[in-house]
Amino acid sequence: MKNTLSLPMLLAVVVVLVVMPAALAADKTSASDQKASPTISISEEMGDAMVQKAMSVKDQLEQRTKSLFQRSPLGWNWETIGYLYQWLLKLPLRVPDLLRHVVEQSRLLGVVGSFIILLFLAAIIYSLTGQKRVLRLIESHLTPFQDKIPAAVFPFVISASRVMIAALFPLLVARHFRSD
Repeated sequence: MKNTLSLPMLLAVVVVLVVMPAALAADKTSASDQKASPTISISEEMGDAMVQKAMSVKDQLEQRTKSLFQRSPLGWNWETIGYLYQWLLKLPLRVPDLLRHVVEQSRLLGVVGSFIILLFLAAIIYSLTGQKRVLRLIESHLTPFQDKIPAAVFPFVISASRVMIAALFPLLVARHFRSD
């Protein structure tokens, strides 16, 4: 008896679940509501304006890229050396412009950004000067093992240590700055 009651009840629940979303999703807007909504129209001259803007952008792009296709001499020659000489002579006159540019960029970066840039520059300078000291330190730690390592292999070990120092030195510098 329970089976006969539960089957019609189950069918009724399934029908309600199927019909309810369809009934709720029905469009309830009337024709008067649809007519009251604003319409969007595009001017007839819009196409002409778009074509004119596209042409002006094309002209600007052509002017900017024209210099890419002009020939320029490759390599170093006497004119390059003369140019560098003149540039170095005029460098002291450009110091105020350089300082003004640095001040402008530091304003854009703020105090924290300027501090990070200075820290980065200090790390680069330290890596250029400190890498040789670290290399000497590693080699001095490897010299006691020279007796245990065959003589034919020891130069390769030293060379491998130099490669590893060159590759891992930025990490060593970062560790040094993190521990302070």
